[in-house]
Amino acid sequence: MTMLFDRRCEVYVGVPPKPDVFTVQTVERLRIAGLRVSFKIARDGTPQANGLEVAIYNLSEASRARFEAKGARIAVLAGYGENLAQLCSGDVRYAQSMKQGPDWITKLEAGDGERALAHAQVNESWKPGTPVSAVVKKAVEALQLDPGNALAKAQEIAGEFSSGYVQHGKASRELSSLLEPRGYSWSVQDGRLEIVKAKESLPEIAPLISPDTGLIGSPEMGTPTKPGERPRLKLRSLLQPRLRPKQRFELDSLAHRGVFVAEKVTHTGDTFGNDWYTDVEARPA
Repeated sequence: MTMLFDRRCEVYVGVPPKPDVFTVQTVERLRIAGLRVSFKIARDGTPQANGLEVAIYNLSEASRARFEAKGARIAVLAGYGENLAQLCSGDVRYAQSMKQGPDWITKLEAGDGERALAHAQVNESWKPGTPVSAVVKKAVEALQLDPGNALAKAQEIAGEFSSGYVQHGKASRELSSLLEPRGYSWSVQDGRLEIVKAKESLPEIAPLISPDTGLIGSPEMGTPTKPGERPRLKLRSLLQPRLRPKQRFELDSLAHRGVFVAEKVTHTGDTFGNDWYTDVEARPA
């Protein structure tokens, strides 16, 4: 049986030297050890920013100020013992510290790539015959995020604009209007752009989920959210920090076995409480 004990959580915070740069290596590290941290992190493969809600108890005054600094970004890592993985990172949209009884509680809300998604603009006119891939690349560059696999994926998109094309407005909206009609979806994951074809999955395979590796209860097929859509498998496990949207994983349970693709992943945890779960909505691979 996999050893799923010794819960650990670390939080990194900093103001990047450049707006489009944020990794745990490029900002000052704040390691949360021995303090209570609770979190809820919801991730999916849509263009909407993945959301983070974090509460940290009894930080020092200087540390509280770092989380409340303008332009701050955070990354949350969690796992077991020394085996940690990044659950998500994001731009802090809200940070406030308050005294409740004997405790100082710092509450944070953040969105993965949120500032770029909301504010990045692209304005460009393209002549007739311009390849679609070139226009997609321009929208990707305008977002000023880590391009991830986006530039390579753009090269796969065939076709051209016979009458020219005009890009104007939010780069995120332009990217969606270019990709969705051509059978692609995109999202921001840990500050990196990720483009996949419809029904495609990422090349990495997550660890097996089974009763021996943290599966709780029996997975169930949920009700489809749209007409003609296949029902999604829903399951709960002890925290699976390496599982990401669009990633394949193997499931071994009494009712369901096989390879599935995660569509939505929600991590909920509390280092001093009972919560330490990953809830997954998935489809067959």
